Amino acid sequence: MEGGFNKALLMTREDGTEVIAKIPCPNAGPAMYTTASEVAVLKYVKSHTTIPVPQVLAWSPDSANPIGTEYIIMEKVDGVQLFNKWGDMNGDRPLTIPAGNRLANFGIAQARREIWCIQHTELRDKRPIHRGTREDQISLLGTTIKILTILESHPRLLRSSKPVLWHKDLHMGNIFVSQDDPSKITGIIDWQSTSVSPMFLQVRWPVFLEPPDNYVRGLHEPALPDDFDQLSSNEKEKAEYDNIQAVLSKMYEMFSCAKSIDLRYAMNIPRVFRYEDWYTLQGIAMQVLDTDSEGWVPAEADWEETRAQNQALCEMFITKAAGEMPPETARRMWPFPTDDNTRPTSLRPPRNARAGNPIRILRQLDRHQWLMFVVGWIGWMWDAFDFFTVSLTITELAKEFKVKNSDVSWGLTVTLMLRSVGALIFGSISDRYGRKWPMIFNLGLFIILELASGFCTTLPQFLGVRSLYGIAMGGLFGPAAATALEDLPYEARGLLSGLFEQGYAIGYLLAAIFYRALVPTTSHGWRSLFWFGAGPPVLIIIFRLMLPETNYFQVMKAEREARHKADVLAAGGTESKSNSLCAFWRESSKALKQNWVLLIYMVVLMTGFNSCSHGSQDFYPTFLKDTVRMSATKTTVITVVGQIGALLGGTTIGYLSSVTGRRLTMMCAAIAGAAIVPAYVLPRNLSLIASVFFEQFFVGGIWGPIPVHLIELSPPALRSLIVGLTYQLGNLASSASATIQGVIGERYPLPPAANGTKRFAYGKVIGIFMGAVWVYLLLFLFLGPEMSQEEREVEAEAAMQFERLRAQGVSLTEIGASRAKGQNLAELETEFGHRNAKGDHEKGLVAAHIEG
Repeated sequence: MEGGFNKALLMTREDGTEVIAKIPCPNAGPAMYTTASEVAVLKYVKSHTTIPVPQVLAWSPDSANPIGTEYIIMEKVDGVQLFNKWGDMNGDRPLTIPAGNRLANFGIAQARREIWCIQHTELRDKRPIHRGTREDQISLLGTTIKILTILESHPRLLRSSKPVLWHKDLHMGNIFVSQDDPSKITGIIDWQSTSVSPMFLQVRWPVFLEPPDNYVRGLHEPALPDDFDQLSSNEKEKAEYDNIQAVLSKMYEMFSCAKSIDLRYAMNIPRVFRYEDWYTLQGIAMQVLDTDSEGWVPAEADWEETRAQNQALCEMFITKAAGEMPPETARRMWPFPTDDNTRPTSLRPPRNARAGNPIRILRQLDRHQWLMFVVGWIGWMWDAFDFFTVSLTITELAKEFKVKNSDVSWGLTVTLMLRSVGALIFGSISDRYGRKWPMIFNLGLFIILELASGFCTTLPQFLGVRSLYGIAMGGLFGPAAATALEDLPYEARGLLSGLFEQGYAIGYLLAAIFYRALVPTTSHGWRSLFWFGAGPPVLIIIFRLMLPETNYFQVMKAEREARHKADVLAAGGTESKSNSLCAFWRESSKALKQNWVLLIYMVVLMTGFNSCSHGSQDFYPTFLKDTVRMSATKTTVITVVGQIGALLGGTTIGYLSSVTGRRLTMMCAAIAGAAIVPAYVLPRNLSLIASVFFEQFFVGGIWGPIPVHLIELSPPALRSLIVGLTYQLGNLASSASATIQGVIGERYPLPPAANGTKRFAYGKVIGIFMGAVWVYLLLFLFLGPEMSQEEREVEAEAAMQFERLRAQGVSLTEIGASRAKGQNLAELETEFGHRNAKGDHEKGLVAAHIEG
């Protein structure tokens, strides 16, 4: 049998007896703890009460066991489920067990746990409006912590706050009774997620004894309405049903009160809901659709019909609420998903978004943030410079090695193919040990491999060196992006993400300039460009050595180690030097299991993005020199103008993405870029300058939001690895772009040049290739996810609180350790504010004492 949260298997042993194997689904609750908690409750109830529960025969909370999943094997309960033999005896009995008796302690622990869960959830879908944004929830929980000590002094709450264990899902399917004597309960099952909580939070009627709407609590005897005789037949039938239900509810209420007078107080404490209208709406929808609060549809119901009914009810509600709220708000308030919650609606610009002054945004950065951004940006820029040294010298290399242009283009292909290897190796190291040293090591490899490229005498030697360079190039992007962006104020990330990505364009621009300055004018030709490329990384390494590790990584490292240490000590283990490595692998494996579908999507998306940039840039200088017959100077001018367009486009569109949303902004860039493709490849004169500027404006523009978009999608524990690896795996999938264009282009020869040089229709191939890529990007951006506005607001507030804590002198290690305990940054900020105020007060007293 398969339920919403578990799978139950009926198994027969060799002796003929039957047992139940219960396997929790991923949505049942926290891994390990959900299973361990249920076993603990079953054993406690079995040992300390007379309530009949199944005996646990075997269990494992570790999915790494030989079976491959958590499980509980328990005896099969005798009897039949209560709905088959509906009797008048219930088994809902509260149990008092030893626990902390202070409401404040209990409440604060619960609030901190919820704050931690909200901060660390990986869900990407929008939360229902009745729950509020993440920022709303964290703020409300922070306020709750402050007032709980006041609340617990209230006499009515104090009397009803005794901790009790209570079965919260007591429906007739979970109660087994004797086949022969239905008044005898033989077992109560499904104790999953049962908790010990204050009585006033626990007490409730079982589902099948819930009172009707007109029920009056207390010493009031249920009766038919006074005008019963005047009612219609249908109304009489409902009144009689409600009266019978009210009598059963009253019997349960009186029985419970007779067992404990405190229960009477607890059952009558009013519930106050912040979103009371929403709960009323949810109740109506649940009743009409015959579903529960989670939206589960019974197996025997018609799914399509229920779905259509849900859609119709939602539209009816939107129409009725038109005078009170906008349609968008009404739709978001609807408790269940509708067909309108699709990709188009997710493209709406963020609510209350407005364009901030870029100058004001940049002024938010402090010295540390500027330095970290600049060193990451320069590293990425020179990464691109070294890559494009091959792209710009394809014709010279082909002449030197006496091969075709398409043969030399393999130097680009092997570099792109092996970048994913570097991303995997150095991304993992970066998330484990920090961003600093992997970046420095890869810059060192740049020096060695650029020098070696200039000394190659054969094509195989050259391809071998460029293969190794691909590993170094792939290993740099993740650490460089994290270094540049993860410490920035949130509002600045869209703008500076676009500027960071255009370090690639600046690298290309510089490569084009130095190509013109060195290749045609020096005796060593193309070799001098590669040798020159080995120099600046020395200066970048010195710059990076002078700067610290990123603040974000230091906090994340302290948090995961503190959490792992707490788990080890709680399990009875001892602290060791391997804690850091264990914590990293634990966080990493969890993140990969939870996000593998998202990671596949990111690779598919980055395949399109890399095909866009490489398809429009790598072979374009060859197209200009070979097909259009441009001189080296004109080729350089057009290339430089194109990269200036890319720089402006990336910065502008990256900035706009914070206002209009990442995906919508990039989709608009894809449409505009596709429209310009014919003008990019058809002219045969200097009018190409304008075409190249605007095409590269949108090529760079669509790339502008990508670094911050990837960071927002990536799980925090593997940020550097995932950003670098998905980007480089996209490079791997698109690595043959230049070779494909070269090989196919050579199938369409043009009349040879005056000096007999062969010419090919590379422009036709580039145009078709780019048209297909723009459509590909438009499709997958439309289908993909992005961080919601609620998540952005929480991220922005957390970034601001983080900076305020640093200003108060709180260490990064202390911030990480407090987050591991479940404290949110607002609570930590208040705590340290009080601590500082107390310290200032004590200093004042000391000063006054000295003066006295």
